[in-house]
Formats: sequence, structure tokens, C-alpha cells
Amino acid sequence: MEQRRIAALDDERESYQLPPMEYPARIRWIYPEEQAAALVPCLTGKGFSVSANSAGTGVKGQVPSAQNQPFARAMIECEAQFSIDPRMMLPPTPQQYVVQYEYWSEFVIPCVRKHGAEIASLPSRPVWLADPQPLEGYPDGNATIQRECPYNIPSRVWLGEA
Repeated sequence: MEQRRIAALDDERESYQLPPMEYPARIRWIYPEEQAAALVPCLTGKGFSVSANSAGTGVKGQVPSAQNQPFARAMIECEAQFSIDPRMMLPPTPQQYVVQYEYWSEFVIPCVRKHGAEIASLPSRPVWLADPQPLEGYPDGNATIQRECPYNIPSRVWLGEA
């Protein structure tokens, strides 16, 4: 897990075009839905004014262009301290695809429709499992729906821990 953590941090660091760096020690593993709760106080403590995005899976805020590199470094440092559980980045298992189908068909689609938004139906379970595809028409720009009907399965359910 630690090797995957370092590889993910290296990939992100390179995407920001930062030079190699020593990463701070990990404080704890987090799930994607905990990102904002972990990163906002960390980045705020480093002097950046950020808040949680509407889904709670990341941060938003205005960073002056002169601060892009310091912000990128601070982001990498915070992500190193609060790294996403690497199991969340593994290819899905056949059972996880079943859980994905059930979550979308039994929770997300009805929830989105309950909030008055249009969303496509999934094909039958055997058809979808033969060729899993993303859920079409999920209203990404709707903060209420993102909060009430999250697109992604809760991590503990995805990992079979709940």
C-alpha cells in the first residue's frame, strides 16, 4: 500500500511539474469522501483559503497565479499526510461491478429523479455487467444532488467493509 501511495504522489507531483521531493509522513489513510474534511484544514494551516467542493471530495478556492507552485507543493504535502486508501484505485472486481450496478439502479437513479432531474436508466443487469459503462446523465453541476445522491459508492461499501 505504501508503494502505491508513493507512486500516486509522484504522479501528482509530476502533473504539477514539481521537482522530486521528500513527502511528509502519512497521518492516516482516508477515503475519497473524506478528502475535503482532511485537506481543507491542512491547506488552511498552510495559508491557503480553500473550502470543500459540493461533493466533499476535493477543495476549491482562488489561488493567485503567483502562488500556483506553492499551492501545488502544499497540496502534495497535505495529500501525503492524508492519502487515499490505495485499494480505492485498484481495478474493480466482478463483485464490485455488481455492487456498482445495484447502487446506481436502486439508489442513485431514483434519488436523482426524486430531486426532479432527468437521468438515463441502466440496461438490464446482465447487459450492463457484460459491458460496464459510466452512468449517463448524472447532473454533476447540481450541488444538492451531488450531496444527496452521490455518484460514487461509499468507500466502505465498495471495499466490502460495511
